[in-house]
Amino acid sequence: MKLTKATTELICELECIIGSKCYNPNSLNGYTWEEGLEFRYPVSYENINGDDTRTRYKIRDIDKSKINTIRY
Repeated sequence: MKLTKATTELICELECIIGSKCYNPNSLNGYTWEEGLEFRYPVSYENINGDDTRTRYKIRDIDKSKINTIRY
């Protein structure tokens, strides 16, 4: 499967949609003592330097040859 820039943008958009729907009613913020928090799962990929990178919004610094390293 050949991944394109449109595919990478779609992956990020899907993460945003899914991430905005993840909610744990039993979680607790230790700073504000607020209960019931949303959480996100980051998208991971290998950047142009070969380092493993995580992002929750946009994929940056990725070479076309590294697009196949994207994972959720």
